[in-house]
Amino acid sequence: MAFKKSFFFLITLTLSCVLCLYVSSSFAAERVVVVGDSITGHSMNLPYGFTHEIRAALSESNSDVEFVPLGGSGQTIFSWRNIIANSYDNNQRLDIEGIFVKDEFDKGADTILIHLGMNDALQPSIKSNEEGFASWKKEYANLVADLRKRVPGVKRVVLTPPTMLTEEVHAFKNILMDRFADIIKEVAEETNCEFEDTRSEFKRFVTSVRLLDPNFRFTLDFVHPNQFGHQVMSWSFLKGLGLDAIAQKYYETKISSEIRDFSSPGMSLAVCDKTQDAPFNIDDVVFDVLVDTRAIPEAVGVENVHIKSCGNLKVNSIKKSDVPGQFVVELSGSTADFPADLDVQIGSVERVLPLNAPYFVATGFVLADGATFSTPENYPKDKALTEIDQAVLDGKDPLKVDGYLGRCTSPLSLRRGRTIRTPSTFRLSLRQTRLTGLMSSATSEVPKRNVAR
Repeated sequence: MAFKKSFFFLITLTLSCVLCLYVSSSFAAERVVVVGDSITGHSMNLPYGFTHEIRAALSESNSDVEFVPLGGSGQTIFSWRNIIANSYDNNQRLDIEGIFVKDEFDKGADTILIHLGMNDALQPSIKSNEEGFASWKKEYANLVADLRKRVPGVKRVVLTPPTMLTEEVHAFKNILMDRFADIIKEVAEETNCEFEDTRSEFKRFVTSVRLLDPNFRFTLDFVHPNQFGHQVMSWSFLKGLGLDAIAQKYYETKISSEIRDFSSPGMSLAVCDKTQDAPFNIDDVVFDVLVDTRAIPEAVGVENVHIKSCGNLKVNSIKKSDVPGQFVVELSGSTADFPADLDVQIGSVERVLPLNAPYFVATGFVLADGATFSTPENYPKDKALTEIDQAVLDGKDPLKVDGYLGRCTSPLSLRRGRTIRTPSTFRLSLRQTRLTGLMSSATSEVPKRNVAR
């Protein structure tokens, strides 16, 4: 009898151990949930998305981390608070098939990574002034609090600022999102969260590659990252999760070598957008172009910056920036002088920047009648020219065009022959951003406009 009891005890103990091993192998040592917009949705829905990249990197390193993306089209920090509130009772699916918000929150998470802000800048859902920034900061902190309440077992929250809207660092929308990044960092410090500056890494790669190839792209449509963009995001997120060894291996083996050249000589040109309300005169357009160089021996003084051509525009001045290797070229002229090409050469490096008239109001990616274009070859000029455009070209007052006053899509209030103030700095800069993103780099492809959804 004693033998039988011992035998059954050993069998029970063995089965218990096997069960424990099975259960422990069925659950990851760490569970990471990403809260984001369509870019996070793309991370799973595109074959090269950062979720696929990160999961593969984790698997190759035998890391016991589960990575779950919750990405929803068009979502902002405001709308995500509603999703969280609804997730207590409703099992909502966002962009990714088979992943439901309530289910994933109910399972809990060790780490929540927030990657939002693109749609907040696109819509926009804030006013670009100090009051608006303060309100946005408060709402972001509330989002963090909502997530901690909804997933009470979460051990850490990692905040990451959005990537780039247009690929021009000096476009207004990117300047706006630079401010977002500063605010998100402040929220992280004040709410005991961690901060991973994915945005700075993204900008660093874009800026570096553009010095070598003005046509190189990191986005599909000036909003959603392409394969190279997702590589940078994957590497940055792995770092943000504290997986430094895996991140380093990913950088060395997975990130394309063509975007890891941070030393070869190069130069880029970019129109600098206005960030403050400023006068605009249709007959006297004044703007700056930033000339950024790297590893060019001659890039030490303005005397070595050669403007080979700029059409009928006038070069007012060439000044050195506070940053070594950077120069600012001030140009001026009449709107009749556009389009024009700015051709700059320093040493053996030469770049050409197409410059387009700043007054056209219908050169977006999606036109009023729904027509779209993706390359210069299929750009419908006849459909893009509006009555306002024609009025400006004819020397008439565009504000007197019947039916357009009060609902004009132009961000500029123009009166020929006199200088007035733009009605909204944000609207002015939005227009300039669209112009810069579309045309201010030499490219053979003009993608469609889209929003992060």
